[in-house]
Amino acid sequence: MKPKIGVIIPTFNRKELINIAIDSVLKQDYKNFEICIVDDGSEIPVKNFIPKNEKIHIITFEENRGVNAARNTGVKYFLKRDVDFVTFIDDDDEFCENAFSEFVKDYNQYKKDWFVYKVKEKNILVVDGIVDTGRTLNGFLKLVHQYGATSIKL
Repeated sequence: MKPKIGVIIPTFNRKELINIAIDSVLKQDYKNFEICIVDDGSEIPVKNFIPKNEKIHIITFEENRGVNAARNTGVKYFLKRDVDFVTFIDDDDEFCENAFSEFVKDYNQYKKDWFVYKVKEKNILVVDGIVDTGRTLNGFLKLVHQYGATSIKL
């Protein structure tokens, strides 16, 4: 299986940092992904300084609504797209270049619905017990906050 991964990057006034997060996604050795940047009402809108790219979609809030609203908007965007998984990365984090290929390899091996990444250590961790697809989006977003980046099967 060659699943498509949707990457959600919520951001607010991080012009200096967001390009590092975006570049870490664009440099993946696994190329079947798309990015949704949710600009949470930044003073300088992200669309003004992010280069056009067919893999990047930008949603702009007129005013700051908070990171949870930005993440939820990204999830809703990808629920209407042809993606198999969504993952989150904060605008001040970065993935290692093989994060997505390792994720797909682990998914094909373990067939779990939830995966949690430790972003800072640059490795992927399969968390047993976090496979209940009946969990709420709220609970899912708490995991994102606790671990840094999480993926869920849609």
